[in-house]
Amino acid sequence: MNLQNNIRTLRPGQNSNEKRAYDRMDGEKAMWYQRFRLYCQLGRQRSVQAVLAMEQGHLKAPDSTNILDQEARFSVDHQMKELSESGVKIVVSGTWKKQCVEFDWVARAEEWDLDQRKEWEKRLDKTIRLEAEFTSAQCRIWQLNTYAVFLQGMTTDVSFKEVPFKERIDAIRLSQSLMKDIKQEMDALDRLGNR
Repeated sequence: MNLQNNIRTLRPGQNSNEKRAYDRMDGEKAMWYQRFRLYCQLGRQRSVQAVLAMEQGHLKAPDSTNILDQEARFSVDHQMKELSESGVKIVVSGTWKKQCVEFDWVARAEEWDLDQRKEWEKRLDKTIRLEAEFTSAQCRIWQLNTYAVFLQGMTTDVSFKEVPFKERIDAIRLSQSLMKDIKQEMDALDRLGNR
């Protein structure tokens, strides 16, 4: 099995010269680093046995390297369980154990998980800002203003003469509440503008 085909870059846009804990360490052979990278991509439920099983062709690499992708993690866990139930034993040799300890796979993989989580949070934040209308203060103010204008019309416009008095009073109260919300949103925008 060619491990290179199943390895994706650990971090998109990786141009930095700064060395991260999960980068290749001095003295770490390329083959072992590739195995470590695959180990990282298996997510929080990773195991050396799973990497070895993939290398031996018993297991299919996950389609996703996203540590939050539960389906990909389940796939590897499920395959490992099926492998065990079929009687196939994956025995990790002393060489594998030595490499894992010497090059601190567990701690380095935890650092990789943290960086992946941060990258995921950045992408999520960008998606929310681009696609979720009401994350924008301006949009919230616009919508609140639209509601306030409508409610004001209910209390003053003659076309709403059929609206009972109690509902008009409720509209005034709601309008007052919306005005407070608009003021809060505007104050927050003003504070951002004064930075």
